[in-house]
Amino acid sequence: MRRAPRFHAAVLATSAMIAAAAACGGDATGVAKVPDSPTTPTTPTTPTTPTTSNITVPLCPSQSYLWAAYGTVDGVWTQATIQGNSIRVPLGSNAGIALVTGSATAGFLLTVMYASREELQTVLGCAGDPGPPVKTWRGSTSALAPDEIAFIALGIQEAEGPSAGFTIRAPAAPADLVAARLGFDQSFTITPKTVIVRRGLTLADGATMPLLDFAGSEAVVPTAAKVAIVGLGTDVGTVASALVTAGGTVATLAFVPASASSAAYFLPQSRQVAGDLHVLNISAGPSTASLTLRGALSFASGAPDQSVTLGPTPSSPTVTSTKLAPTLGLRASMPRQSEYGSFATATFDQTNGNASQTHMVTMSAAYANATGATAQWNLAVPDLTAAGFSSAWALRAGSLVGWTIDVYGGSSISERTKLVAGTIFRSGRQTGGLTP
Repeated sequence: MRRAPRFHAAVLATSAMIAAAAACGGDATGVAKVPDSPTTPTTPTTPTTPTTSNITVPLCPSQSYLWAAYGTVDGVWTQATIQGNSIRVPLGSNAGIALVTGSATAGFLLTVMYASREELQTVLGCAGDPGPPVKTWRGSTSALAPDEIAFIALGIQEAEGPSAGFTIRAPAAPADLVAARLGFDQSFTITPKTVIVRRGLTLADGATMPLLDFAGSEAVVPTAAKVAIVGLGTDVGTVASALVTAGGTVATLAFVPASASSAAYFLPQSRQVAGDLHVLNISAGPSTASLTLRGALSFASGAPDQSVTLGPTPSSPTVTSTKLAPTLGLRASMPRQSEYGSFATATFDQTNGNASQTHMVTMSAAYANATGATAQWNLAVPDLTAAGFSSAWALRAGSLVGWTIDVYGGSSISERTKLVAGTIFRSGRQTGGLTP
């Protein structure tokens, strides 16, 4: 069976973008349609002394946390006690939460989020997270041509299934399975031939699921639609079509070149249920070796033709080292733009042997506005030493650090925990590297 070399990269990019929009979750209720032109960040009023109170901040059930702390951008950070899937901490109206996950083998991830108290309670909990996989299921497929692959998605897990069989991890809770028979060509354009959806699966650990027959009665031919990309200009890029089921499974269905009129693929309406959403993940940049990208996520129900407008070229950031001992911290500053005014994330990566260390810093517009930073994003890895941050989790001086700055517009960071048809989230990305 031939394999599409870029397929997994496409899947990972699409899943990551949807996760950024949904903050790991997907309750599709209670969000108004996002306006096409986000408003300019407002100038904050004179700050008052914040009221501090103890609150419970829920965490993702599927993650295993090693450490947590709370504080502010340039203030004192204090270690927090992790209690199951939550932490209880004293916070003012705006604060920061820092979390560490990972292992010495796979690498460690430091996540720092600066947001309002209400946003922290909403975003970090990963609404709709099915929990960690605790079971292994087996399966097999049929009716694949030599130039086709089978892609299987179950909750947040993925597998590629040749006819000889596959295994996939499953959560304890019922989960939707989406299996797509995908064709690809030499240009790495990936399109769906047939799709199978099984909802609310609850099999025993080690069970073998019924055959996924892509020529059988379960399989349906996806509906083709058109997406007009406004503002693409001379940029080149891709359009990924994905399905987010009502049960929370994210499955990439197609990966095609971006153009002024691109193809999109959806599950036929006859097989959709309430809560299903189709997602278009558009990414574009100059045809030269540019480190700048623009993107958009469009959510829809049914199978409509769509028009999606890209935002402007994102501002150029300034990335500097803020300290070199005992651990390395970095700061990224970037002018704010109204089209990307919701929140910003700076990601710093460093290879450490076969593993990688990653520090990810996110700031919401509510936090930035309340602290007077209406014109500039200031994304800093804080000094966490006093809070018990281990040097094993730190970035090191003298080694290359790759950085990525993502800015997002369209709704507040807390509204992105709920996905609804009709929303369009825009994003901009700048990338680079430095050796501190």
